[in-house]
Amino acid sequence: MLKFFQLFLIVFPILVRAQNPIFPQDYFRSPLDIPLLLSGNFGELRDNHFHSGLDYKTQQMEGLNLYASADGYVSRIKISQYGYGKVVYITHPNGYTTVYAHIQKFYPTLENYIKKIQYEKENYEIEVFPKPTDLPLKKGEVFAYSGNTGSSGGPHLHFEIRDTDRQIPINPILFGLHIDDHKKPEIQSLYAHPLSNDAQINQTAVKVQVNLSKDSIGNMIADTVYAYGKIGFSVNTFDAQDFSENRNGIYKLSLKVDGTPYFEHELDQFSFDESKLINLHIDYEHYEKFNSRLQKCFVEPSNKLSTYTKDLPNQGYIDIQDGKSYLIEINASDIEGNTTLIQIPVVGLNSKIEFPSKPKKSNYKVLAKETKSIYLDSINILFPRYTFYQDTDLNIYKNADGSVQIDEDFIPLSRTYTMSFDVSHLNKDIIKHTYIAKIGKKGYTSYITSELKDNKIIGKAKTLGKYNLVQDFKPPTIKPLNFVDNKWISDLTVLQVSIDDELSGIEDINASINGKWVLMEYNHNTGVLTYDLGDLKIEGTEIKLVITVTDKAQNTKTYSATLNRVSK
Repeated sequence: MLKFFQLFLIVFPILVRAQNPIFPQDYFRSPLDIPLLLSGNFGELRDNHFHSGLDYKTQQMEGLNLYASADGYVSRIKISQYGYGKVVYITHPNGYTTVYAHIQKFYPTLENYIKKIQYEKENYEIEVFPKPTDLPLKKGEVFAYSGNTGSSGGPHLHFEIRDTDRQIPINPILFGLHIDDHKKPEIQSLYAHPLSNDAQINQTAVKVQVNLSKDSIGNMIADTVYAYGKIGFSVNTFDAQDFSENRNGIYKLSLKVDGTPYFEHELDQFSFDESKLINLHIDYEHYEKFNSRLQKCFVEPSNKLSTYTKDLPNQGYIDIQDGKSYLIEINASDIEGNTTLIQIPVVGLNSKIEFPSKPKKSNYKVLAKETKSIYLDSINILFPRYTFYQDTDLNIYKNADGSVQIDEDFIPLSRTYTMSFDVSHLNKDIIKHTYIAKIGKKGYTSYITSELKDNKIIGKAKTLGKYNLVQDFKPPTIKPLNFVDNKWISDLTVLQVSIDDELSGIEDINASINGKWVLMEYNHNTGVLTYDLGDLKIEGTEIKLVITVTDKAQNTKTYSATLNRVSK
């Protein structure tokens, strides 16, 4: 009876929320006028963050009307090459803000407003905060067109609903913006983890994959696990909706031991500040090795995610006793209540096994609460406080080629750290084309933010791994796509050029026509720069176009062309 009462206290708030929603159900309309399908859902697992909204499919095209989901005003507009690309924030009088990202272009009133500011600042990337009276909108009013700008992998609309005061993203489906979904989540794999020094699973002291079979209604039955000590489980799982095969994230993950709740993770809302804790929620090392995200059904001590149910005493840690039997149940659910269950029989068995006697090879210990400096001849590494979530042993050494190996990228970091390379021995002309890069598989290099100071190049890194100095002496390339120098262009509405840089990447773009700065939009996915010929009133028939592109290693390329068109 007591267990039933405890379970009722846990379930009752969920039932109350479902029957009496705390979020308005008819206030917001769909931002699109097409059947809604998802390519990504709220809380989905992404690199270093949980997905903060819904990704609506736009029928593989750009230019669909975007509608204001409710009365309000445009409170923020940001345009950047990466991230959300072109994004609009609409603040509503009910205490919420809707967000519309990866926009292609704005409706004329908004387009004119924003272009005026871009030309005043002579910058494509801007961020503005209009007054409530500047750009008011009515529910259902078209204000922009869907697109593929920023860090978008294809045409779609990223849509969010946030608490205005706290800027906390909330699952839009909780506001009644439902997607047809009768499909149960899929569970692809199950792993058991030893979580104490004496723990063992199937006569080993390491993580073990557990075989699964499916029953007639789509639930899963696991092979019997023989274990001892504190253990936990993780799953690779995804969800899909009706009429779509996209493998999206699940809404809720829970674990029970003999009917008693031990763990619960639910994605109603979260803070952007805690989103990076995803790297503790997943098995980070497994992801880096196999590109597969296992969601832990236990809470790491350093993981303060608000999405976990805090009042469960065990937090997913299961203490298996010798000779006892247990039934573990894991539920993966979507927001529409479709659920897949795994049943895992566990038998307590303290086998006589040999535990690994050799600790991880390391030569440095970094305490989470302390700053740590490490000097390796001409290289200095500085880990600020709380770079790591917990005290960590690292293996760090300098290679014969001058690179530094900072352990392996199997340990998640809470914040960035810095490294510096002494370059006083290099010629000044070489130094300005030198930067720090992460050395990946097969020697592939990726630029990290670098600056020169006091004969040292200092870089900021987000991950562990191998790093070295790299030189880039090759300037970017610029190639016209729809015009030719000294030719007429009377039938064109835009000018387009392709730009590229092989090593460090594009840093800056500057363009002018007849000596005046002009706005060129850069699509980094396609490498295409576009100028709208309607932006400026050009006197006469001659157009002198100059484009200068600079890469991150200070190599510069300038392209010039003289074009002619009929005077308007």
